[in-house]
Amino acid sequence: MITASRLRSCDSRDSLFALLRELGYPVQPVTVAPSEWRGAGIDLDIDSLSLAARMPRLDCYVADDVDDGRASRLLKSLHSWNVLTKSVLFARAPKRLALYDLSPRRELRRLDVDLDAPSPHAIDRLNVLALNG
Repeated sequence: MITASRLRSCDSRDSLFALLRELGYPVQPVTVAPSEWRGAGIDLDIDSLSLAARMPRLDCYVADDVDDGRASRLLKSLHSWNVLTKSVLFARAPKRLALYDLSPRRELRRLDVDLDAPSPHAIDRLNVLALNG
Protein backbone atom coordinates (compact mmCIF):
# COMPACT_ATOMS: atom_id res chain seq x y z
CA MET A 1 0.00 0.00 0.00
CA ILE A 2 1.33 3.39 -1.04
CA THR A 3 1.56 5.94 1.78
CA ALA A 4 2.13 9.69 1.93
CA SER A 5 5.68 9.17 3.19
CA ARG A 6 6.37 6.82 0.27
CA LEU A 7 5.15 9.44 -2.19
CA ARG A 8 7.31 12.14 -0.59
CA SER A 9 10.37 10.04 -1.49
CA CYS A 10 9.38 9.87 -5.16
CA ASP A 11 11.96 12.44 -6.28
CA SER A 12 13.44 10.90 -9.44
CA ARG A 13 12.53 8.89 -12.49
CA ASP A 14 14.03 5.78 -10.89
CA SER A 15 11.95 6.25 -7.75
CA LEU A 16 8.83 6.55 -9.95
CA PHE A 17 9.76 3.27 -11.65
CA ALA A 18 10.14 1.75 -8.16
CA LEU A 19 6.70 3.09 -7.19
CA LEU A 20 5.16 1.44 -10.26
CA ARG A 21 6.85 -1.84 -9.29
CA GLU A 22 5.38 -1.53 -5.79
CA LEU A 23 1.96 -1.14 -7.40
CA GLY A 24 2.57 -4.46 -9.18
CA TYR A 25 3.46 -3.31 -12.68
CA PRO A 26 6.12 -5.26 -14.64
CA VAL A 27 8.50 -2.32 -15.02
CA GLN A 28 11.18 -2.72 -17.67
CA PRO A 29 11.88 0.84 -18.86
CA VAL A 30 12.65 1.43 -22.51
CA THR A 31 13.60 4.91 -23.68
CA VAL A 32 11.48 5.99 -26.63
CA ALA A 33 13.35 7.24 -29.70
CA PRO A 34 11.34 10.39 -30.54
CA SER A 35 12.41 10.61 -34.19
CA GLU A 36 11.40 7.00 -34.85
CA TRP A 37 8.00 7.46 -33.23
CA ARG A 38 7.40 10.71 -35.07
CA GLY A 39 8.34 8.92 -38.29
CA ALA A 40 5.68 6.32 -37.50
CA GLY A 41 3.08 9.09 -37.15
CA ILE A 42 2.94 9.41 -33.36
CA ASP A 43 2.41 13.02 -32.23
CA LEU A 44 5.32 13.14 -29.80
CA ASP A 45 6.46 16.49 -28.43
CA ILE A 46 8.22 14.95 -25.40
CA ASP A 47 11.94 14.19 -25.48
CA SER A 48 12.14 12.35 -22.15
CA LEU A 49 9.55 9.61 -22.74
CA SER A 50 10.03 6.04 -21.51
CA LEU A 51 7.78 3.05 -21.89
CA ALA A 52 7.90 1.92 -18.26
CA ALA A 53 5.63 -1.13 -18.34
CA ARG A 54 3.83 -3.06 -21.05
CA MET A 55 0.97 -5.43 -20.46
CA PRO A 56 -1.49 -7.07 -22.87
CA ARG A 57 -3.98 -4.19 -22.74
CA LEU A 58 -2.03 -1.41 -20.97
CA ASP A 59 1.11 0.60 -21.67
CA CYS A 60 2.50 2.83 -18.89
CA TYR A 61 4.70 5.73 -19.97
CA VAL A 62 6.86 8.03 -17.83
CA ALA A 63 8.02 11.51 -18.80
CA ASP A 64 9.30 14.69 -17.18
CA ASP A 65 7.64 18.12 -17.20
CA VAL A 66 4.65 17.48 -19.47
CA ASP A 67 1.72 19.88 -19.80
CA ASP A 68 -1.88 18.94 -20.55
CA GLY A 69 -1.63 19.79 -24.25
CA ARG A 70 1.37 17.58 -24.93
CA ALA A 71 -0.07 14.76 -22.82
CA SER A 72 -3.39 14.96 -24.68
CA ARG A 73 -1.78 14.95 -28.13
CA LEU A 74 0.43 12.00 -27.25
CA LEU A 75 -2.34 9.89 -25.71
CA LYS A 76 -4.78 10.62 -28.55
CA SER A 77 -2.12 9.76 -31.09
CA LEU A 78 -1.27 6.51 -29.31
CA HIS A 79 -4.97 5.64 -29.12
CA SER A 80 -5.38 6.20 -32.86
CA TRP A 81 -2.30 4.10 -33.55
CA ASN A 82 -3.43 1.21 -31.31
CA VAL A 83 -7.07 1.19 -30.17
CA LEU A 84 -6.70 -2.15 -28.35
CA THR A 85 -4.15 -0.94 -25.81
CA LYS A 86 -4.86 1.67 -23.13
CA SER A 87 -2.01 4.14 -22.68
CA VAL A 88 -1.37 6.07 -19.46
CA LEU A 89 1.27 8.68 -18.80
CA PHE A 90 2.95 9.38 -15.46
CA ALA A 91 4.47 12.86 -15.71
CA ARG A 92 7.02 13.96 -13.14
CA ALA A 93 7.84 17.52 -12.21
CA PRO A 94 9.56 18.90 -9.14
CA LYS A 95 7.37 18.05 -6.15
CA ARG A 96 4.49 16.95 -8.40
CA LEU A 97 3.25 13.86 -10.17
CA ALA A 98 0.45 13.83 -12.73
CA LEU A 99 -1.22 10.71 -14.07
CA TYR A 100 -2.89 11.19 -17.47
CA ASP A 101 -5.23 8.99 -19.46
CA LEU A 102 -8.11 9.36 -21.89
CA SER A 103 -11.76 8.83 -21.00
CA PRO A 104 -13.89 6.55 -23.20
CA ARG A 105 -14.85 9.75 -25.09
CA ARG A 106 -11.14 10.52 -25.65
CA GLU A 107 -11.13 13.44 -23.23
CA LEU A 108 -8.00 14.00 -21.16
CA ARG A 109 -8.21 13.01 -17.50
CA ARG A 110 -5.54 13.95 -14.94
CA LEU A 111 -4.81 13.00 -11.36
CA ASP A 112 -2.47 15.47 -9.64
CA VAL A 113 -0.35 14.43 -6.69
CA ASP A 114 1.50 16.99 -4.57
CA LEU A 115 4.53 14.95 -3.55
CA ASP A 116 5.24 17.12 -0.48
CA ALA A 117 1.68 16.84 0.85
CA PRO A 118 -0.26 14.16 -1.02
CA SER A 119 -3.99 14.33 -0.40
CA PRO A 120 -5.88 11.32 0.93
CA HIS A 121 -7.81 11.28 -2.36
CA ALA A 122 -4.62 11.09 -4.45
CA ILE A 123 -3.20 8.32 -2.24
CA ASP A 124 -6.46 6.40 -2.51
CA ARG A 125 -6.57 6.75 -6.32
CA LEU A 126 -2.97 5.52 -6.65
CA ASN A 127 -3.68 2.53 -4.41
CA VAL A 128 -6.68 1.64 -6.57
CA LEU A 129 -4.21 1.22 -9.43
CA ALA A 130 -2.37 -1.55 -7.58
CA LEU A 131 -2.29 -4.84 -9.51
CA ASN A 132 -1.18 -6.89 -6.53
CA GLY A 133 -3.77 -5.82 -4.00
